[in-house]
Amino acid sequence: MKVISKKFNEGKALDAVLRHIETREAVCRGDVRSPERDRHAAPIDLACTIDGRLFALEHTGIEPFPDQIELEVRNRRLFGPIEERLASTLPSGDSFQLHVPVDATGRLKPAQIGQIQDAIVKWVRESAPTLAIAPYGRYVTPIQHVTIPGVPFDVSLHRFAELGPLGRFSVAYLVGSNVEAARFERISKSCDDKFGKLAEWKRTCGARTVLVLEENDIQLTNHGLVADALSRAEKGRTDTPDEVYVVSTFCDDVWWVTCLRREGKAYHDDGEHYIEVDPSTLVQLTDR
Repeated sequence: MKVISKKFNEGKALDAVLRHIETREAVCRGDVRSPERDRHAAPIDLACTIDGRLFALEHTGIEPFPDQIELEVRNRRLFGPIEERLASTLPSGDSFQLHVPVDATGRLKPAQIGQIQDAIVKWVRESAPTLAIAPYGRYVTPIQHVTIPGVPFDVSLHRFAELGPLGRFSVAYLVGSNVEAARFERISKSCDDKFGKLAEWKRTCGARTVLVLEENDIQLTNHGLVADALSRAEKGRTDTPDEVYVVSTFCDDVWWVTCLRREGKAYHDDGEHYIEVDPSTLVQLTDR
């Protein structure tokens, strides 16, 4: 898995979601067009028909907070080599996730990095076989936070009964409430910007409306956090789209499509999770 540069991929993200819908409906799209390019009064990103029904789609990129990229660069410098060293050396069949503070690298000096990496790798290799196993995405409680000698921040290690979408070993970053408040604000703004245009297509054309959220953040974003923020942002609104998806595009060799909501089902109720897509096969459906 190779992490890509930070950018959004509107046209290909829309194609990824449309391919999933085509598979679900067992019908190919037709009459694909760009109302925004055609200067439509409600300039959504894409419209097409599937099985004779009009679909209206909007895309937006989401990120948890400003300066996210700089933080990711620092964290990847510390934790990227740790992930590489541990990826093939842990018990097979299961996956492991190391939780660390998102600001773990904030006060580190370059000379400390190698020592910290060695200490974490040694501790994970020793601890991993002793851990109790939980279903993927759930955690054995109470969670045990550990201070590793020579490491200036606490960590916790978790073991799951199946391989997750990020492979055998990954690092997850724990964030404070201020980040979640910023995420909620960003997604609320997306709702304000996008819902009205989609609702207009539903009202005037009878279209089935689809919002595509794209995230390219390997550190601070996961589907559950986005789903929770979306649920809060949609509360009380009457113009919500029929379907909402998140497309994860932080890798250059595989993307994931997850349905957050459709047919009255929320993210936690639906089985359309972590659908793998090869980005090299996707079509750039818009100019962005």
